[in-house]
Amino acid sequence: MNARRCLFILFLGVCFLSAPLMPAEDDASKDPDLQQMLKQAQEMQKESGPARTPVNMSDLEKEAAEIQAEQKQEAEKAKAALQKQLAAPGPVSLPAWTPATPQFHQTSAPAKKMGEEEVRVVLTGTSTLTPDELGKAWIAAIAAREINHVLNTNTTNGDKSVTLFLDTREDPGEKVEMHASRPVGARITEVEISASLPKPGEEASD
Repeated sequence: MNARRCLFILFLGVCFLSAPLMPAEDDASKDPDLQQMLKQAQEMQKESGPARTPVNMSDLEKEAAEIQAEQKQEAEKAKAALQKQLAAPGPVSLPAWTPATPQFHQTSAPAKKMGEEEVRVVLTGTSTLTPDELGKAWIAAIAAREINHVLNTNTTNGDKSVTLFLDTREDPGEKVEMHASRPVGARITEVEISASLPKPGEEASD
């Protein structure tokens, strides 16, 4: 592998790692991580001896900037697609197989909310059951069905929370999440149930 290719691969690696942390409008050459990488690349070039094709660091910077511009464009397209999905009319509901929540008092109608990578249907409410009891009830409800589940529990200064992730074994699958939390000394558990909507274009791929 020639020196130019080695340096460019190293350069790309740093670009991809630093891209989420860099403002999209910033010049790639001004990023401290990229400056450090360039210094290392120059040292590598000196250690490797005279190269058949001299490596022009400004060319590498230009290529990295082009890659970052493409990444920004793709991110903007993805965000626009999610915003369109969020604004699209139509019924908003959780999957039919979503387990019933015992002693659940609904405090909001299901609504679509956009996250960083997907649009979710979110429903909120309360229950007199503890987070642990709600988690066990949901797991029992899907025990006989082909649904994967992951249960995470957390206790901080007496405050208790449980998050349960459910995922059907289909491709693409449906995912439902239940988050239940109760502050220490409280008698009511706050519950949020949400489901991820298929990303734009996934329906057409089936």
